[in-house]
Amino acid sequence: MDIKITLTIHNEYELKSLLEFLKDSSITSDYVVNPLYNHNNNPEYSKYIYIPTSEFKHFCGNENLNPRGYVSIDSAMKCILKYGKRNNLLSSLYIELDSNLREALKTELYTMKINRLPEHIMSLFERVDA
Repeated sequence: MDIKITLTIHNEYELKSLLEFLKDSSITSDYVVNPLYNHNNNPEYSKYIYIPTSEFKHFCGNENLNPRGYVSIDSAMKCILKYGKRNNLLSSLYIELDSNLREALKTELYTMKINRLPEHIMSLFERVDA
């Protein structure tokens, strides 16, 4: 009997425990570590305290900004990842940067690690005092 089960594991310890258990069983498995953005790394990411570049404003639209025109790292990441998913640009570790993303992120790179995006975004945007 074949059954496919999809699991979401949120920490490395649980993954290692599961893989150890599976190793000693007859269950075959394969897995993809999907490090798509986890904002829990920094509570500042949810605060609307960044002034985006004009290129990024054009890319993400006003709906991702607060009434003062500020953006949070969370909302910027959601916008980028949603675009990446919609345009088949995401892999498990990287996002391909098409011309729209390269312009919005002011980079000449063609790929970027997903976990490096928040740092890159913060380097582009001006931070305001909350």
